[in-house]
Amino acid sequence: MKKIANIIFLLLILSSCHDQSAVQSEMTMSAPEALEFMEDDYAEMGLQEEKESKAFTTDQDSEESERKIVYTTSTRFQVENLKNAHSLLNQSVEAQSGYISRMDESNHNYEYVKRYTIRIPQKNYQSFLTQTESLSLFTDFQRMQAQDVTEEFIDIEKRLASKRLLRDRYEEILRTKAESLKELLEAERAILQIQEEIEAKEGRLHYLKNQVSMATIEVEMYEKIDYVETPASYETPFLTKVKTSLSKGWEVVQGVCLIVLSLWPFIIIALGIYLLRKRLFPLKWNVS
Repeated sequence: MKKIANIIFLLLILSSCHDQSAVQSEMTMSAPEALEFMEDDYAEMGLQEEKESKAFTTDQDSEESERKIVYTTSTRFQVENLKNAHSLLNQSVEAQSGYISRMDESNHNYEYVKRYTIRIPQKNYQSFLTQTESLSLFTDFQRMQAQDVTEEFIDIEKRLASKRLLRDRYEEILRTKAESLKELLEAERAILQIQEEIEAKEGRLHYLKNQVSMATIEVEMYEKIDYVETPASYETPFLTKVKTSLSKGWEVVQGVCLIVLSLWPFIIIALGIYLLRKRLFPLKWNVS
């Protein structure tokens, strides 16, 4: 029994020495070895992200407030008076804390049309649609879509957390292990690549947050008018021609006056020569 106990004790000592040697080896790892280790770790982390992304499934029992839904609606309807409807629509947008991101209007032979792209906070989405429907005399169509982006939202957040952790570990290598210029450049290049990936993910996440927080509503309102045929050519009315002629005539008078004023030095010189000649060489009148 004593021999067995001695053998076990010896094995424990050898195992302890081996563990301490491994820890010491990791702590004294050079910058290139650390970078190589981090690259392998980065690859494994990427594979892990892919596995988590594929394995992720949305919890069907989660509350509606936790889900990320992008709401979009497009509608076209007739109004009695387009000017009044435009004013009422603006009031409704302001009352619901939204804004009009785009507006255009057109005039056809049989209708006046105004088109809007409106952003409304998601909490006011339904109430704004109700107010908009009250303006309609006849609705041509209304299309609504709700896109669930919860899975993409959570996936991006997970990837961002992983990449930020990896960036911090590279920065630690840059501060503590890199010694030569080559090692510094390799670490900085790795950090720059990861930072670009982080910024791309952050941009996508910001876009999704904006789309989720504000619903997008495309509104087209039109007013029916009596059919008016588009003229083949446009003729200027007589009174307009008279007004244009008077205006151009006055412009000519102004131009002549300005030209005369611009020649004042020559006029003064010519007048002086004339007076001097008249005094030096008076005219002799022949009296018959």
